[in-house]
Amino acid sequence: MPSRLRQAEGLADPARAGLSGDMLTVAALYQFTRFPDPAALQEPLLALCRSEGITGTLILAREGINSTIAGAQEDVHAILDYLRREY
Repeated sequence: MPSRLRQAEGLADPARAGLSGDMLTVAALYQFTRFPDPAALQEPLLALCRSEGITGTLILAREGINSTIAGAQEDVHAILDYLRREY
């Protein structure tokens, strides 16, 4: 396993994520928007990320979202589509 894939930094181990080799897609994003109650958004988003096998960091704040996530390309796109649709 390449040393650049370290779970401590939120990057997935491809074998553990059900991927072969180094086939990971990483998405870094931010969006300024108003979230009156960011804590209310946490559980649905966390559940979706877990179900899609996504790892990384999502910071939800009253002024928006800041994130770096990693996983299989189709799973990362599923999260991005959800974020675009819901927020």
